[in-house]
Amino acid sequence: EDELVLMAVVMALDDQLNETIENRIMEIASAENAGSDRLLRAVVAGEAFNLFKLIYYNDRKLARRLVESIMKANDQDLIQKYRIKLEEIGDEMAKTAAARLGRTQINDSAKSVLTVDDSRAMLNFYRSALSSMNLIIISASNGKEGMELIESGCSFDIILSDMNMPVMDGIEFTRKVREKPQFAEIPIVMVTTESEKSQTELARKAGVNHFLTKPFTPEAIREVVNRIF
Repeated sequence: EDELVLMAVVMALDDQLNETIENRIMEIASAENAGSDRLLRAVVAGEAFNLFKLIYYNDRKLARRLVESIMKANDQDLIQKYRIKLEEIGDEMAKTAAARLGRTQINDSAKSVLTVDDSRAMLNFYRSALSSMNLIIISASNGKEGMELIESGCSFDIILSDMNMPVMDGIEFTRKVREKPQFAEIPIVMVTTESEKSQTELARKAGVNHFLTKPFTPEAIREVVNRIF
């Protein structure tokens, strides 16, 4: 039920499938309940390609749900990766789905969100949690990568940044973002842990507008984003 934990587990299991894991995954995925929906979203957002192929081969109804989940992500990079995987599967249903993904148009008018975190599981959690909101999600693994995206000309409507990251942490990243005139007013949400609360005043002075304390639910992040918009 904790979607962040689920994301981490799915990513780990993707690398070590065996018959017991496969049977349990199919049992959960086939249940057609909230747990099934969470699992399918985690598989797609986590780029768990081995689990994707397992589910796709074993249940055609679930295969169609997986493809729908990919399309809802509004993420051209993710769509392209799964289009390639479907072409590799190569049967008629997979080819049809790949062609459908190839025709999928990203909604250029959708709001865009930059997520910055050194945890791949956390970045995929954001992708999964925000997939229902018709947002374009762009990810960076630290503040330096986030600044490179900004300096390359990318524009965003919201930034979600972790506080503690290697290379460039969230506070330094925020300072550098605020130095760019076009990003002076962009809402920045800083994600912290309980132990980092003493640093929130530094973050606020750097230019952070909102704070989220881990752990939090998908509903909490959606509520913050909705409130900002």
